Amino acid sequence: ITGTGNAVFRDCTIRDSRSIGVAASGENARCTFERCDIYGHRKCLVEVTRGAGPRLLQCSLRQGGGVGLFVGGGAKPVIDNCTVAACKSAGIRCGTGGDPVVRGCKVRGNEGDGIVSDSAGSSGPSAVAAGGAAGAAGAGHGGGCCHGTFENNEIEDNLGAGMRVLAGSNPSVSANLVARNCAAGLHVSERGGGLFKENRIQGHAGEDGGVCCEAGCT
Repeated sequence: ITGTGNAVFRDCTIRDSRSIGVAASGENARCTFERCDIYGHRKCLVEVTRGAGPRLLQCSLRQGGGVGLFVGGGAKPVIDNCTVAACKSAGIRCGTGGDPVVRGCKVRGNEGDGIVSDSAGSSGPSAVAAGGAAGAAGAGHGGGCCHGTFENNEIEDNLGAGMRVLAGSNPSVSANLVARNCAAGLHVSERGGGLFKENRIQGHAGEDGGVCCEAGCT
């Protein structure tokens, strides 16, 4: 979905492509997905770049071959009451310039971190994996740090950290349950930042414990 797009997709099943499940790109892409089941795609399940602002409401994103949801390049999607589960990489990855609102979601059982806030690049994961138009769509647009608002989510049972905040990222993280992830509940890297309040971080058995803050984090 590129350019001007205000379509509404309701109760749809989008599955088993050899590439990305849903790609939204462009500042006027304001489509809405309600109660959709998006699964089984070889790469990213949902990729939002170049200032796009779709809404995902009560959707299921599962069993992706890469990241469940990627946001970068000035994109500002709203992800409400969705499930992101059983992906081969992170559940949600926020790249340079990404500013999503993620609230009331369940991020569970992914093979990487539950949520990664990362200012390393604005292009989506498809840029590295595939080259070509889908990856290039995010590149060079909406630079700057990754922000994002993450509130009232359940981030549980992921094989990496519950949430990992990398250098240059500055998310707002509040009122989340972060439980039983295999690495730290919350890992803030050197030069990583953010505001963290009223979160419950519990049940982590890894060496990094519940919260790991590297030297120089803010």
